[in-house]
Amino acid sequence: MTENVAKFEEYKEVEVQEEPKKKKSALEALLGTTTDIQKTISLERFKDVDFVIKAITAEEIQEIREECTHSRPGKGGKMEDHVNDQEVGELVVAKACIEPDFSNPELMAHYGAESPGDCTQKALLAGEVMKLTIEIFDLSGFEDEPTEEIKNG
Repeated sequence: MTENVAKFEEYKEVEVQEEPKKKKSALEALLGTTTDIQKTISLERFKDVDFVIKAITAEEIQEIREECTHSRPGKGGKMEDHVNDQEVGELVVAKACIEPDFSNPELMAHYGAESPGDCTQKALLAGEVMKLTIEIFDLSGFEDEPTEEIKNG
């Protein structure tokens, strides 16, 4: 019996090496996730209220950019496309804000807004729109200076 105890003690001392965990493939990762990502944001002016934002997709960003692109005369009178960055920020907030819903008819009527983007401009301060825009871009996978990445996209 002492021989068995000795073998057991010897066995306990042997380090058990675990196999390294196999990293998932990109395909497995994509199949196991969603783009429906949400986050709660606090704004200083609204102390007891949280805003709920969601991530936006590349397709949604492209739609917003197209909506905010306007032609205007450029060099030599040739028409050039121009993206209005302020409108982009307003529409990003309107599109990605779950709470409050800037397309709510009552909210739009209260602020005399013609569109959800217009509602964000009239209901929020410029810094609040910027803060929400940055948070939305971060949540959507942009790292540094999201507005530059969007403008150059």
